[in-house]
Amino acid sequence: DWARGGQSQGDVLAAVAQRVHAPAAPDMSLAGALASPQFWLQFSVEFTIAGCAFVIANNLAQIVRALGPDSEDAEAGVRPAGMSAASLVSLLSVCNCTGRLSVALVAEALARRGLPRSLGFALGTTFMGIAHALVALHARWAMGPACALVGLSLGCLAALNPVVVSAI
Repeated sequence: DWARGGQSQGDVLAAVAQRVHAPAAPDMSLAGALASPQFWLQFSVEFTIAGCAFVIANNLAQIVRALGPDSEDAEAGVRPAGMSAASLVSLLSVCNCTGRLSVALVAEALARRGLPRSLGFALGTTFMGIAHALVALHARWAMGPACALVGLSLGCLAALNPVVVSAI
């Protein structure tokens, strides 16, 4: 009599194993993955978001230089502290970390409601589109929000990629 419940320990373990049995992951080879449309959809979204983010991150100093100082600052010969490439890269990095943490929470909330975790990629793609639209405005005020959105988008990609790949 295991723990006076009238069942043996083996019976209890067998019952627990039946309830907790997770479906087996598909056994997919590299050739099988390359042939699946889910892989190519995942790859194209990841490649697009990461590529767009790295274009902005790698060219941030040139973008800031091209924007130049404000007209009032040009007379004084001063560049505002918030407009340096280093501060924008720092903002991008902090938002990257924030994006990783927040999209993980959002993905879990979506999963609890029965929705796919990959909806976070739609959020990241939207952030990246808005960020590129802000950069295309060629306005000094838009660079801070654009870098924040690029960081959030990269964070979404980094946090969701392992989860979505394992679901393919």
